[in-house]
Amino acid sequence: MDDIPVQAAVTVRKRAWRRGLDWVLRISGAAVIVLLLTVISIRTYNLWGLSRVPEPFDVVAFENRRVPDAENAYPFYAKAGLMLDGNLPSNGPAKPRQLGKDWSNLGSDAQRWVERNLPALEIWRQGTDRPLLRFPRGAILSAEDFNIANQLELWQLLSLLQASRLEETGDLSGAWNWHKARLRMRVHYIRLQTVIPIHNLTVLLDRLIGRAELWGKLPGITVAQLRQAIADVQAMELLYGNRSDMLKLQYLYYRDQIEDLASPADPDAKHANESYDFWHDTALPLIHQGDLVLTAEPERSRRTLRHLFANWLAEADKPPDERAPVHSAKPLVFRSSEESDAAISADTLAWQAAHAPLIAQAHAANIGIDDWPQVLDSERRACANFIVQLASRIYEIEQGKLPNSPEHLVGTVLDKLPDFFTPIASPPSSEM
Repeated sequence: MDDIPVQAAVTVRKRAWRRGLDWVLRISGAAVIVLLLTVISIRTYNLWGLSRVPEPFDVVAFENRRVPDAENAYPFYAKAGLMLDGNLPSNGPAKPRQLGKDWSNLGSDAQRWVERNLPALEIWRQGTDRPLLRFPRGAILSAEDFNIANQLELWQLLSLLQASRLEETGDLSGAWNWHKARLRMRVHYIRLQTVIPIHNLTVLLDRLIGRAELWGKLPGITVAQLRQAIADVQAMELLYGNRSDMLKLQYLYYRDQIEDLASPADPDAKHANESYDFWHDTALPLIHQGDLVLTAEPERSRRTLRHLFANWLAEADKPPDERAPVHSAKPLVFRSSEESDAAISADTLAWQAAHAPLIAQAHAANIGIDDWPQVLDSERRACANFIVQLASRIYEIEQGKLPNSPEHLVGTVLDKLPDFFTPIASPPSSEM
């Protein structure tokens, strides 16, 4: 009989324990549900307005395009690079740009150095006559390809000195052929924005047009020579091709950047002599993956990138005055004329482009993806302004004075002003 109260007490404790466990399970379940709903809500918020869209162009067809050897400058640049004597005279400066830009001011050793390189320089010039420069593996450069790209400054110097040499002998047509080669080289390397960072090229390449402008002002230049230069620059300007093609290269580059940023670190990359560290080897990768889940990455940046480049590609090949209005400058977003039919509103796209984490990281590590269309427009403006300057020199020779305004060139020298012409107040640079 004494066992009955004991059994009753045990039963009461079991029931209490079960009720406690039941409450713990209910609270835990509720907490898990709240957590999941919170994560889903945050992810939904971060993906707000970003509809699923296909890639902004046919990537497979674009990547499989081939450049015929007859149209590719690479074989010529590669051959010329193997022949190039890149060793500056031992008694000269350490850097090419310090050697000078006028033939008559060179020392005899430097002049002999230029003459030794004339066979290579001629092959390089033949490469500049080709419309495109494409490395064998596209944007993936081998060590040899990097060497070819890094010879840019030497080719610039050699061709400039050869142009100066001919200018001093009065052969202005021959000199122009070398200035033209330098300008066409500019086009080739500007098109390689996914290979060589534009901000590293701009300082070097912007000198090229300034030096060619001085050629147009030399005494003894003829109208026929200036008209030939205008025709050459107009043809060269067309080599920039469609801005949309360059933007497609940028899209592929940043798409790969986003995927790399989202990928966990390779554990095999750890050095054998490094010991396991919980914080760096386990905790931080888990935190990183958790952050990606919470911010809906990389899907958020994938969708944003597709929408952003689709927005640009719709306007890229139009002249600036025919494009849709700019909704925001940073990041660059155009406002569609058919906003109601657009896959995403301009407000949403601008906000997502500015806040998507992986987009931001790729932007910080490379050229701003919102800046590239403006860089392309700047290149086209440089060509257009150069054409107007050459035309102004023709007007000056024929009329005895400079035109009062660029519009006076229309009907006298030019059929029309170039589409990308933009008046500038500052004088042209006389740098190399």
